[in-house]
Amino acid sequence: MTKPMLTKHVGTPSLPFAMTYALAVAATLAAGCQPPLACGELLVADDDERVCVCPNGGVYRDGFCYLDGSVVPLDGMTRDDAGGRDAGTQTVDASVDAGLVDAGSDAAPDGEDAGGDVDAGAMLDAGGTPDLTVSCMAADIAGAGSEGRVDIRVTNIGSAAASGFRVRVTATIVGETTRTETIGTSIFVDPIAPLGSATQSVGFTAWADTTAGMIDATCVVDALGEIAEQDEGNNTSTFSFDATDLPDLRGSYAAGSITIRNTGAGNSRGFFVAAWTMGNCLGAPMLERNVAYLAAGGSVRFDGPDPTCARVDVSNMVAETDESNNGFQ
Repeated sequence: MTKPMLTKHVGTPSLPFAMTYALAVAATLAAGCQPPLACGELLVADDDERVCVCPNGGVYRDGFCYLDGSVVPLDGMTRDDAGGRDAGTQTVDASVDAGLVDAGSDAAPDGEDAGGDVDAGAMLDAGGTPDLTVSCMAADIAGAGSEGRVDIRVTNIGSAAASGFRVRVTATIVGETTRTETIGTSIFVDPIAPLGSATQSVGFTAWADTTAGMIDATCVVDALGEIAEQDEGNNTSTFSFDATDLPDLRGSYAAGSITIRNTGAGNSRGFFVAAWTMGNCLGAPMLERNVAYLAAGGSVRFDGPDPTCARVDVSNMVAETDESNNGFQ
């Protein structure tokens, strides 16, 4: 008896859903269409422009919202946030047009659009790195106890946005001691877009022993090292300002002592006093003393022989309101 022949039918195996969806998307793209954007919570998709829009109307990119030259973090916004954080101190260099931010454009390579303008979308590439520089300046102050202000300008010359960071400002004070004093240790600056800049200021009261003359100061951006930058070596700059209240040094002597007074409005930094017992302030002095600091209205006394001639600030180290009264007999 002949056994019946069995025919094996081989069907097309079913594809997994994910692969089927991917093939469908590819077919859609091939037909000239693009799938809807998946923007996430708080963001609204603009499928025509291919961008995600923040609650404040800005274009979303890498955690930040870019609007009219300002950059604000998405974190902390709500759906009712119509304007975001105050961007009044945030400015963008004229070479960047905030309107060119493009979250997905491939219209032209190398960060340029078809018209040759800089494409901020390319500069905000997730692979970029920020690079912060800082400059500071301060107007002259009167002297001890007077009010001053330091103006700070930070620029991001890098290729990615810099999140919020801090600036430190210090000054070298020549007074009763020479030391570094802090004007501001943790001055917060809001995020800055690539090629953007921000300004900030900090006020201070001059120290009680601030002396007349030039004060050297330093400002450091990203003082806490919170930002990874292209160049960490350009975060410091120096500047100077003047304490303009001047001292006025003059001396007198009585039997066995010499007294030096500061009758000016400003504190005096260090100076020398010399006295002679013979001649008219010529040759080697019989007495020489160093005064390290003399406050406005203050005085210092030395014991010694009665001089025939004496001079305060003999080396002319101190700028005074009156330089003609330094000698006395």
